[in-house]
Amino acid sequence: MTRRDAPEAGPLLAALALETSRRNGSAEQTAVYAERSLAAGLSTESLWDAVVVIAVAETLSRCDLLSRAEEVLNRLVSAARARGATQIESAALSARAVVFHRAGQLLDAEADARLALNGIEHRRGLSVLPTRVLQGIGRHQRQLKALG
Repeated sequence: MTRRDAPEAGPLLAALALETSRRNGSAEQTAVYAERSLAAGLSTESLWDAVVVIAVAETLSRCDLLSRAEEVLNRLVSAARARGATQIESAALSARAVVFHRAGQLLDAEADARLALNGIEHRRGLSVLPTRVLQGIGRHQRQLKALG
């Protein structure tokens, strides 16, 4: 039988995962903390837990576990859409745009960034991440055009 952490441990494990990744810890240990955080049973209905899930996806992305990060964010986007939770959906779309950008999936990154911007309605500070993704895509397109 596998040991399961209490739901209250989810945010702490996510913080450990983020801190491990930022302090050059091993990708393996970082991913273990991230997966334990998800397994603790974070609720996709809570804004706080959604933020934690997004942080975990970011951590998985830092470990080059891009498909796993995408999977986590896909579930969050779907759950938010089903409930009409536009703020959570926009935040998850922004995070997924970054994952797509890192994976070189520029069309998907652009689509998610634009959807996120539409959902955010340009609330102060919330449009930074999708705007940066779109700027990065623009740089890639200019570089490709220059190469000819």
